[in-house]
Amino acid sequence: MLFYIQSAFEISTAEKREQEKKSLVNLTDGFKRIIVVKDVVKPHYDDGILVVGLLDFLMQTEWNA
Repeated sequence: MLFYIQSAFEISTAEKREQEKKSLVNLTDGFKRIIVVKDVVKPHYDDGILVVGLLDFLMQTEWNA
């Protein structure tokens, strides 16, 4: 499986969230898109982009749909 991975120190404001998503939101090639943040966050999807905390990202052994 192929991925696009964007890292962000934090995405605590709407402006920062949009900035981090901007490079990923219009991609249409079917690759999984992930934003990894430093903070502990419950993994969730935002406009089809998985947002996950750094520790969860590092501990995950396989990233399926």
